Amino acid sequence: MIRRGFRPLIAASALTAVLVAPLTAHPETGPTDVAGVPAAQVGQHGPLTDFVSGPLELVGHADMSLPGGGVPLGNHGAVALIDECAYVGRWHDYEGTNAIQIVDVSDPAAPAVVGGVPGSNVAGAVAREIRAIDIPDGFEMLTVLTFSKFTDQGILEPGLNALRFYTFPNGDCTEPVLTGTFQLRNFRPHEFFQWIDPDPAHNVDGHPRILEYITTPLGGTDVVVVDASNPAAAKFAGFWISGIPLLSLRERNVDPALPIGLGAYTHSISLSGDGRTAYVSHWDGGFFTMDTSDFAAGSPLALFKPKGLSSLPIPYPLSEFGNTHSAVVAPGASTAVVGDEIYVTTDGCPFGWLRTYGLGSALAPAQQLGEYRLAENQATACTADGLSASRNAAGLPLDGTFTMHNQTVAGDLVLTSWYGGGLRIIDVSDPAAPAEVAAFVPAPVAEIGSIPDTPAPPYGQTEAVDDDWWVSTWSYPVIRGGLVYVADVRNGLYILRASSGSELEAAIGGIGFLEGNSNLGEFVD
Repeated sequence: MIRRGFRPLIAASALTAVLVAPLTAHPETGPTDVAGVPAAQVGQHGPLTDFVSGPLELVGHADMSLPGGGVPLGNHGAVALIDECAYVGRWHDYEGTNAIQIVDVSDPAAPAVVGGVPGSNVAGAVAREIRAIDIPDGFEMLTVLTFSKFTDQGILEPGLNALRFYTFPNGDCTEPVLTGTFQLRNFRPHEFFQWIDPDPAHNVDGHPRILEYITTPLGGTDVVVVDASNPAAAKFAGFWISGIPLLSLRERNVDPALPIGLGAYTHSISLSGDGRTAYVSHWDGGFFTMDTSDFAAGSPLALFKPKGLSSLPIPYPLSEFGNTHSAVVAPGASTAVVGDEIYVTTDGCPFGWLRTYGLGSALAPAQQLGEYRLAENQATACTADGLSASRNAAGLPLDGTFTMHNQTVAGDLVLTSWYGGGLRIIDVSDPAAPAEVAAFVPAPVAEIGSIPDTPAPPYGQTEAVDDDWWVSTWSYPVIRGGLVYVADVRNGLYILRASSGSELEAAIGGIGFLEGNSNLGEFVD
């Protein structure tokens, strides 16, 4: 726990007032503060230089140029770590232009791309979601999830919707070998949580049992579970259908002229370390929990089961967009950290923010305890056409997205990507009044070579480019050996650490491994 005295003792409401003020305090022709970056450091498309606040330091940056140089790739997805390699997924590279990139991080101050993961660039599918297993003196595996577009007619085609499992028979993290593929076919996936069984009685071939919990929104199921313990012969382990009707008053994705669309589906899922509880992010349905003890026990007829009233979805007020993106609970904690995702190109401003929820019980549903927003997450910080009222160096309202995305929870600290807000570190020791401890907003690289074929940040919703905010920090932050690894969709891989001697260093500096999309940290000292 970080002492309350360490925090900038500003309650969420007071912090909002401090950050919103600059939006009206500057003349319309000049820049304003953006995501906490002072106006004097705001350029046309991002901070003029990497912006750091609080006891945090930038260690290294890979702009993701290929070996030999050239234009940085852009389009970066999730981050996974094995040995001295970082793997960076491909965000919306549906053409399969580039493979998942392998970055040598043996010197964290000078990370560099050294190659690609063979067979990871599949034409017609995107390989943005990746997870790693790196158990010391044990087992190493890289798992790659690929999925097709919703608009594709050929989703039954083998190879598009699939899990690919890579192992390292040569003992070299730069030489992954495709060991097996599990075809999901018409179960079009979106995200997945990799659960590693802590019960040694369930070990397979000398290593822990591995279950992949895959969300499959708009595909007829909510979650599909795959047993990947034997990567050469992964097998289906079960599925879950929530039974909640897909229709939502908050969505217009079927026909903008209609008052209702498809929005009540499971977007993401995470598991408790013992695998007995699932934390469900049900887009417009909100947050709730389910009992997954059958899967943890290895039952041949495993089912998701309700956990009493805590399994009731917590709906949003109709005045809010919804869009529950992800939920993570720290081991042993009774508070869920939940983030909403709202794009400038879909629902628009105000963008999604962080919420804390009590988990509830069999006799009580979960309930919201508190929230944390940047200035850009306030409705008063939006223009009439849905852009952020924050202004760039040219005095233009920003066309970009400032929404929370993926979070890793380390005790009372939340490390979360926040798209245009970069990386934020937030103290939730008082879940009713979360407060920011530190932040990092990268200066955008000048040029990239890969533009996603989807109208999503950081490329904006208008045709104009002079107002685009080129920061889009997206991945789950990964903590390993006290270093924090996070990827920006446009600008590459960043490695950070807490300042020496700070209480932030005391809180995260000794963490062997931790990430929000697996329980691998329980196996790494």
